[in-house]
This record gives sequence, C-alpha cells and structure tokens, in this order.
Amino acid sequence: MAAVGLVGGIPAAPAQAADDVTYVPLAGPGAYARGIVSYWINNNAANLIKATPYQPTVNVRSRGSEPNPDGPPGLVGEIKPESPQNYVNLPRSTGKVFFLDIDGNPRWCNATAMLSQYKNVVATAGHCVYEPTSQTYHSYWVFIPCYYEGKAPFGIFVGKHAYAHRDFSVRRDSGRDYSFVTVNNGVDSNLSDVGRLGDKVGGQGLAYNQKVGVNVRVFGYVSGPHPSGNFDGKALKWGYGPSFGMVAWDFEEDRLGLPSILRAKKLVGVSSPFPGGGLSGSAWLLDYSNRTRTGYLNGLTVGVSDTDGDHWTDTIASSYFDSATYRVYQAAAALQSGPI
Repeated sequence: MAAVGLVGGIPAAPAQAADDVTYVPLAGPGAYARGIVSYWINNNAANLIKATPYQPTVNVRSRGSEPNPDGPPGLVGEIKPESPQNYVNLPRSTGKVFFLDIDGNPRWCNATAMLSQYKNVVATAGHCVYEPTSQTYHSYWVFIPCYYEGKAPFGIFVGKHAYAHRDFSVRRDSGRDYSFVTVNNGVDSNLSDVGRLGDKVGGQGLAYNQKVGVNVRVFGYVSGPHPSGNFDGKALKWGYGPSFGMVAWDFEEDRLGLPSILRAKKLVGVSSPFPGGGLSGSAWLLDYSNRTRTGYLNGLTVGVSDTDGDHWTDTIASSYFDSATYRVYQAAAALQSGPI
C-alpha cells in the first residue's frame, strides 16, 4: 500500500489499497492523536456535548428493483440466530463517531465495532468519514462506543486509517456510501491506554451478497421532530423490518455552487418509525442475538425518504453490501493499530 502524505496531521489525498479500495490516514501518532482526544474531552467534554448530527446525504426517491449480488453470499463471524423477541438487549458495540466537518464544526454519526483479527475496525457511512461534494476527509475523528452525554464508558478510540470504495470517494456513487475505519487502542479521560476496541465491546459480523427482503434490526441514535415525539439524539433506539430495493438520483450544488449529480446504483430500504436526523451510519443487523448482542452487519443508513408525502421520514436507505463491500472491510481488517 502506498503511503499518503500528511499536512499538519490532516490527510492530503486518498491512496489506493486495491483496484476499488481507497484509504487515507485520519490521524498521526503520538502527540497528535492525544491532542485529538484532548479536544473532545477538555472543558467537561464540551465539544462532545455540543456536536450536532451529520445528516444522511441521499434523498431516496421511491422503491425500485432489488440490487443484484455480484457473487455468492458470504458471512464473517459465526452468529447463532434466535427467534425475534419483543424486547431487545442493545449492543455494546454501537456508539457515535465524532469529527470536525470542513467548516470546523463538531458533528456526530452512528458507527459500530466489527469483528476483525486485530479487534480495531469500526463501520460507518462513507459520508461520516469523507465529504464527496468538497472532496475532503473529516478531521479529529474518534469513536466512542455506548456514548451518552459526554461519557465514554469503554474509552475513546482515535481513527487511524479510513477505507472506502473508489466509486464513492472518487465517483460520488452513494450506492457505495460506507467506510471501514481502523482505530487505535482506546484511552480514558486521563489519556491512559484501555486496550483494543474488540476486547472492550466485542464486534458485529458482516453479511454480503444476501437476499433482499429479509428482516433486519436497525440500531441508531435518533434526532429530530416526529409525530410520536421529539428525539434528542441521546439514546440508542432500534427498529425492525424487511429490506426492499430503492432508487435515488439527486441534483445538488457543490461548495463552489456548481451543479453536481448525486447518484446511487445499489440501494436497499427499510421502513422506519423515526425521524431522519441523526441516523447516518446506523447499523443494520441480520440474525441479531439478544443473548450475545451480536448479528451480521448488512447495511448502514445513508439516506432517508418520505414515501407517502406526509412530510415525515418513513423509510431509511443503505448501500447494498456485496463482494466489493467485503473487499473494503478486508483491507481495513488487515491493518494492525496499537496504542496512540
């Protein structure tokens, strides 16, 4: 893998890890990484608390044809399925990623820890790592599992490398809007090492080239107004239902005011009882087990839709996970991290 230059610790440009996988360093080692943690925890975690949700980027139009797999179905991990339950034990592997957007504003998305050899991989939406309209990577990127009101019960994990699909980072195809990020060992509020992510909270498996139409359980921090009540983004919520094919094709302006096409070739949707704010990067899990609090990641929320025209979000969308998704995951899972 070719190295990528850093300018003041900020990634200068993406490099290529494989034919369709790009990657970029998110943080330099040592003092730079510790400075990132300090930014978030100083002044009683003021920047964590004031961070606002980063919105889903895809305005999904309607239901469409089901995406086709590009190979045989595959699974990473061994999750024993259970019968669906009316109650749900929430996963410890889910939390929030915090970062600064291009304007320097503190923002957050959902993310989840993954099973991997080095227990250091986090999955989230691609736009929660990379902003395609400005072609820049977010800075000061950290993952906090089980985050709640400035608290990091299992530690703060600084992002080390971000891996994405070339179709998203170069061609702006939102059908590839996902990213797998390697993180360093976590640290506590004293910047003391607390160990690897997977050793603290476990991780979810990965499912790709799966049949559309099966039930998935979606976990995310929900924010925004809704007929059933307003949500403040503080608590993890969950939904459940079958997936279906979706289509999206939007025109928007980039940061220079020039028209740009936001397109998506492979999307799946799930009906959602929640508002669209704050759902970016929320995990879609197949065969979720209440006993182990694990399942197979089979989607990450990248878009929302009002399909019945009542001006309230009723559907969320994810990229379809296929063999290309697995290759991006593999690239991230092959890299060891270690302490900051």
